[in-house]
Amino acid sequence: MDASIYCLFPKVVYLKNIDYIDNKYLLSLNKFCKKLKYVEIPKEESENISQSSEDRYLFNNHKGLFKLKDIILKEFNDFKNNLLSHTYNSFKITTSWVAKVDKGKQANIHNHNNSFYSGVFYINSEKDMGDISFNNFETARFLPRVEKYSLLNSRSFFITPKNKDLIFFPSELYHKINKNNNKETRLSIAFNIIPEGVIGRGDSELII
Repeated sequence: MDASIYCLFPKVVYLKNIDYIDNKYLLSLNKFCKKLKYVEIPKEESENISQSSEDRYLFNNHKGLFKLKDIILKEFNDFKNNLLSHTYNSFKITTSWVAKVDKGKQANIHNHNNSFYSGVFYINSEKDMGDISFNNFETARFLPRVEKYSLLNSRSFFITPKNKDLIFFPSELYHKINKNNNKETRLSIAFNIIPEGVIGRGDSELII
């Protein structure tokens, strides 16, 4: 009789290429990103760090991004309803910003507070422009050596994003942007998502 394997309490990461976005619109997003004002992401004693747009509410402040915002929310609703079964709540995007990673730059390990799920849409990202790497810092009693890594035994996982890729991941999941070794600048729009309505039960119930 075969053994049963249960992946208990997984961190669900969603990746989809939004190929129905036309290249003309993607080019307009690229041009939009290049016109924004940027600030360095504050990391103590860090070098070669990436930059973030000064505006952290892009989806609220720029009509040219309303189309992309609607696409992202449609994809997230499909994900949260059909895969996570979070059908009782609607969700909204709170903050949104451009992550700009020039040649030789990177973003250090971090996660996102005051958020349920986070996401990234990639505008200019190809091979050697910096993978997104996820890390597991939960306490492990022992760390035996691994012959072949898989989703069942890895403590880190990376994705090489392509143009038009959309990623959703739990906001508490630690992640980083690896160094951009390409001569071009890596551009993506990141965002945070929270539920609306009644969440929780009993003395933990909250109306957002």
